[in-house]
Amino acid sequence: MSDTAASLPIEADVAAALAEYDRTRAPEALRNAADQLVRDDGAVPDDPTKALPQARTRLRLWITVLSRFKRDLDPNFDPANPPPWKTPAIIINGEPLPPWVKPEDLKDPAQRRQYDDAIAENADRVAQFSAMFKLNAIHDSMVERAIASLRNARDTLGMPASEIVSTLQKADLAQRDKAALAAGVTG
Repeated sequence: MSDTAASLPIEADVAAALAEYDRTRAPEALRNAADQLVRDDGAVPDDPTKALPQARTRLRLWITVLSRFKRDLDPNFDPANPPPWKTPAIIINGEPLPPWVKPEDLKDPAQRRQYDDAIAENADRVAQFSAMFKLNAIHDSMVERAIASLRNARDTLGMPASEIVSTLQKADLAQRDKAALAAGVTG
């Protein structure tokens, strides 16, 4: 069996989980990709010549997984600053509407549309915050899993820490992730 053939199942499983994440943006799919990626941690191939290619594949796959955070996680996201869950008071003709007024209570179609638009905008803000919150919540644990897996690639598969760090520095990852990964692998 060739090096490529040995790594195909894990690559296919990680790719499938990432495709699911890209389609749904469900953070659980990223977690599934990481689960697939670490399943061979600690295993040493029977053929020692396969160890380094396996380590390089692992590093490449971790970069692919973690690149989703750079792409999708707003670097300015603040989980302590959620949007209001209820739509703030709508201002109509310079006056805030009382909270018990519903859009259908408004007789003027333009005012009703303004109210409906404000409700929809707030619902979008809440949905975006919720998605960012979930993604942010798994971010640190994913970086920690990657560090452990890459340390294992260094220690068990013989990949030099300098090669791991060099590859990470060239990768399209958030700078804070590169720094954490490099420190974790060399420390």
